[in-house]
Amino acid sequence: FKNYNSHQFKEELSYYTNLDPTSNDPNVLWNEFKNNFLTIAEKHAPVRQRRVKSEHKPWLTKEIKRLMHHRDYLKRQSVRLTSSNYNEAYKRCKNKLSKLIKKTKEEYFKTKLSNANNSKESWQAINELLNKKPKTTHVTQLNVDDQVITGDTNIADCFNQYFSSIGCKLSKNVQNINVDPMTFVTPTESSFHFSCISVQETFDALNQLNSRKSPGLDGISVKLLKDTSDVIAQPLANIFNLSLQTAIFRTSGKSPRYHQSLKKEIKLIAEIIDQSL
Repeated sequence: FKNYNSHQFKEELSYYTNLDPTSNDPNVLWNEFKNNFLTIAEKHAPVRQRRVKSEHKPWLTKEIKRLMHHRDYLKRQSVRLTSSNYNEAYKRCKNKLSKLIKKTKEEYFKTKLSNANNSKESWQAINELLNKKPKTTHVTQLNVDDQVITGDTNIADCFNQYFSSIGCKLSKNVQNINVDPMTFVTPTESSFHFSCISVQETFDALNQLNSRKSPGLDGISVKLLKDTSDVIAQPLANIFNLSLQTAIFRTSGKSPRYHQSLKKEIKLIAEIIDQSL
């Protein structure tokens, strides 16, 4: 969003919000809307991908670090001298380094998984490979009946006492009755139907979105949705209503969307586990 201009984005997007009025398939209209939106968004607010680097990389050996420094040196010389020889040497060093890192990393995690004694240790190795840090909360004190409880043993006893007594406390409030629950169900002749969604309802729902949330599987930024809510409320309401009228619901976007580097890590995990079995 460095050079993003919401007014220019809305102005260009407004020319592409008139969807095909003859289409009876909400999936077709949704794909048309999504593609137009993302294409224009990429022009005005292009997404830049950054790789999250782990602070702890035990597979980085001295040989790998030496090659990394040599690769960077060759790259600098290639740019500074515009030398084809340095450029070719840089490419060879880069390819050699990539193969060595992959091999060393694979051997490291293969050893960790093969030495794991239980599923917990296996998942710790997998999370380390995916650079997922565990989230832990350390409780230092509890307030129980206006009394402050401290100490790990005392806190653990309070938790055990609380959770072990929930069932008994709830059962005391439930009366034993011999009544068939179906007697409470009264038959009705009324039918249920969906009402059409108004443009105003769609507009309000868009503006109630949390801007701090990350994009969904469709890759559309929440900020862009809110900035253009007055422009896209009408076409989105039309798509929603057509979906209700035709009983056709969105089929795209149901599969998880992984970052390319995450796919490589998952593939590597599968290979390591397969070889460890």
